[in-house]
Amino acid sequence: MILPIMIVVQAIMLPFQLKFGGDKGRIAMIGAFGGLAVITLVIVKGAEAIFNIDLVSLLDNMPTVSMGVLIAIAIIIALLMLLVSMKISLSIMNKKEF
Repeated sequence: MILPIMIVVQAIMLPFQLKFGGDKGRIAMIGAFGGLAVITLVIVKGAEAIFNIDLVSLLDNMPTVSMGVLIAIAIIIALLMLLVSMKISLSIMNKKEF
Protein backbone atom coordinates (compact mmCIF):
# COMPACT_ATOMS: atom_id res chain seq x y z
CA MET A 1 0.00 0.00 0.00
CA ILE A 2 3.01 2.31 0.25
CA LEU A 3 3.50 2.42 -3.54
CA PRO A 4 0.02 3.85 -4.35
CA ILE A 5 0.41 6.44 -1.58
CA MET A 6 3.79 7.52 -2.95
CA ILE A 7 2.38 7.75 -6.48
CA VAL A 8 -0.55 9.89 -5.31
CA VAL A 9 1.71 12.26 -3.35
CA GLN A 10 4.01 12.60 -6.36
CA ALA A 11 1.04 13.16 -8.68
CA ILE A 12 -0.21 15.97 -6.47
CA MET A 13 3.22 17.47 -5.84
CA LEU A 14 4.51 17.64 -9.42
CA PRO A 15 2.09 20.26 -10.86
CA PHE A 16 2.52 22.44 -7.76
CA GLN A 17 6.31 22.29 -8.05
CA LEU A 18 6.18 23.22 -11.74
CA LYS A 19 3.67 26.02 -11.27
CA PHE A 20 4.99 27.72 -8.13
CA GLY A 21 8.63 26.60 -7.86
CA GLY A 22 10.38 24.85 -4.99
CA ASP A 23 9.49 26.65 -1.76
CA LYS A 24 6.16 28.11 -2.81
CA GLY A 25 5.22 24.74 -4.30
CA ARG A 26 5.65 23.05 -0.92
CA ILE A 27 3.50 25.68 0.77
CA ALA A 28 0.82 25.34 -1.93
CA MET A 29 0.90 21.55 -1.58
CA ILE A 30 0.40 21.78 2.19
CA GLY A 31 -2.54 24.10 1.52
CA ALA A 32 -3.96 21.64 -1.01
CA PHE A 33 -3.75 18.73 1.44
CA GLY A 34 -5.32 20.89 4.15
CA GLY A 35 -8.10 21.93 1.77
CA LEU A 36 -8.71 18.30 0.88
CA ALA A 37 -9.00 17.42 4.57
CA VAL A 38 -11.47 20.25 5.16
CA ILE A 39 -13.57 19.24 2.12
CA THR A 40 -13.67 15.63 3.33
CA LEU A 41 -14.72 16.72 6.81
CA VAL A 42 -17.47 18.96 5.39
CA ILE A 43 -18.81 16.13 3.21
CA VAL A 44 -18.90 13.66 6.11
CA LYS A 45 -20.48 16.10 8.56
CA GLY A 46 -22.87 17.43 5.90
CA ALA A 47 -24.09 13.93 5.06
CA GLU A 48 -24.76 13.32 8.75
CA ALA A 49 -26.54 16.63 9.33
CA ILE A 50 -28.57 16.92 6.14
CA PHE A 51 -29.29 13.36 5.06
CA ASN A 52 -28.84 11.53 8.41
CA ILE A 53 -26.32 9.18 6.77
CA ASP A 54 -23.31 8.07 8.80
CA LEU A 55 -20.65 7.59 6.12
CA VAL A 56 -18.07 6.20 8.56
CA SER A 57 -20.34 3.35 9.73
CA LEU A 58 -21.44 2.79 6.12
CA LEU A 59 -17.81 2.23 5.10
CA ASP A 60 -17.25 -0.03 8.14
CA ASN A 61 -20.21 -2.24 7.20
CA MET A 62 -19.28 -2.68 3.53
CA PRO A 63 -18.41 -6.21 2.47
CA THR A 64 -14.76 -7.02 2.87
CA VAL A 65 -12.54 -7.14 -0.20
CA SER A 66 -9.41 -9.25 -0.42
CA MET A 67 -6.13 -7.43 0.09
CA GLY A 68 -4.93 -8.22 -3.45
CA VAL A 69 -8.02 -6.66 -5.03
CA LEU A 70 -7.75 -3.63 -2.75
CA ILE A 71 -4.11 -3.07 -3.66
CA ALA A 72 -4.84 -3.50 -7.38
CA ILE A 73 -7.66 -0.94 -7.19
CA ALA A 74 -5.44 1.48 -5.23
CA ILE A 75 -2.63 1.16 -7.80
CA ILE A 76 -5.04 1.71 -10.72
CA ILE A 77 -6.52 4.82 -9.07
CA ALA A 78 -3.02 6.13 -8.28
CA LEU A 79 -1.88 5.62 -11.88
CA LEU A 80 -4.98 7.41 -13.18
CA MET A 81 -4.19 10.31 -10.86
CA LEU A 82 -0.62 10.31 -12.17
CA LEU A 83 -1.94 10.46 -15.73
CA VAL A 84 -4.11 13.47 -14.90
CA SER A 85 -1.13 15.05 -13.13
CA MET A 86 1.01 14.50 -16.21
CA LYS A 87 -1.56 16.23 -18.44
CA ILE A 88 -1.73 19.19 -16.04
CA SER A 89 2.07 19.35 -15.83
CA LEU A 90 2.41 19.30 -19.61
CA SER A 91 -0.05 22.17 -19.96
CA ILE A 92 1.90 24.14 -17.33
CA MET A 93 5.19 23.52 -19.15
CA ASN A 94 3.69 24.50 -22.53
CA LYS A 95 2.54 27.84 -21.06
CA LYS A 96 5.93 28.65 -19.54
CA GLU A 97 8.39 30.87 -21.33
CA PHE A 98 12.07 29.99 -21.10
